[in-house]
Amino acid sequence: MKGFTALIISSLNSFDLNIVRKFAKQGCNIVLNGNQINENIVKTIQNEYQQNKTIYLSGNIQNEIDIHKLVKQILNHFQHIDILIINNECKRHYRASIDEFPTEKWRDIIEHNIILNFALVKTLWPYMKRQHFGRIINIANEHSLAASEYKSACITSHHALLGLNKAISIEGASFGITSNIICPGYIKTNFFEQYDYIKTLADLVLFLCSDQARSITGQSIPWCLT
Repeated sequence: MKGFTALIISSLNSFDLNIVRKFAKQGCNIVLNGNQINENIVKTIQNEYQQNKTIYLSGNIQNEIDIHKLVKQILNHFQHIDILIINNECKRHYRASIDEFPTEKWRDIIEHNIILNFALVKTLWPYMKRQHFGRIINIANEHSLAASEYKSACITSHHALLGLNKAISIEGASFGITSNIICPGYIKTNFFEQYDYIKTLADLVLFLCSDQARSITGQSIPWCLT
């Protein structure tokens, strides 16, 4: 993976930080995007892994215009984007019964959790097709595989990710593009409390982006505490 460029859409919690370090150790260039990232952590990573580049492009992407600007910035730095990792935290989380759920709020959650996800993939798709390589990893949660009450919008959007994942895998197969989704259960993201769990989950992300996993695509992988 040395020389690859990985775009990580994240809030850089301890789980995401493990992913960043895993890829940096492999010699990947890292691009971080998110609106809650601690820039001191980014500087620490930059100092730890000076043999490759880690850059932080701040801002919360809200639409396709933002996405195109982000991709243009990355290509100006690295000329290619090989890996896309999206941590699909349900940031617009909202609880309400079906009869009391505001339609506009429901639409907003779908827009954020699935349509922006599709727009990211759509924007990167021509570049990944051209280079005949791409790795797309979505990190969702248990709501991609199960349900709980008062979360109809979040559950619907995360189930939709499963369908998008399969569609990407079919269309990307001829171009060396794979797509997989990981569905972890609740994670205590304090680095020391669940270090092994978070570390092995980061190992899985790294493996799915490797050449050894080139035939693994379209999968929805549950990942739970034991």
